[in-house]
Amino acid sequence: GLAFGAILPTMQTWMFNSVESKKSRLASATYYNFYDIGIGAGAVLLGYMVEISGFFLMFRVAALFVVLYLVIYMGYILKQRRAESSHTGNER
Repeated sequence: GLAFGAILPTMQTWMFNSVESKKSRLASATYYNFYDIGIGAGAVLLGYMVEISGFFLMFRVAALFVVLYLVIYMGYILKQRRAESSHTGNER
């Protein structure tokens, strides 16, 4: 509930800060298209998984995706911080 409601504006802000202002419309359209595809595909695939093996495996797979995305995000942040620190180190 609360986290799901907070993630949309957070991701949207992150997205807008990541692109040039003239590309913000394209970024917004791409974001919402993939968001909708993810919601639809996730519902279908996880629903199919429930039919095949039950809720236990479905929740495990969903948790695995959360962990996977956290690892990818942390890798992105670490890479970005290293790039920023190397740029500031060269200016001295």
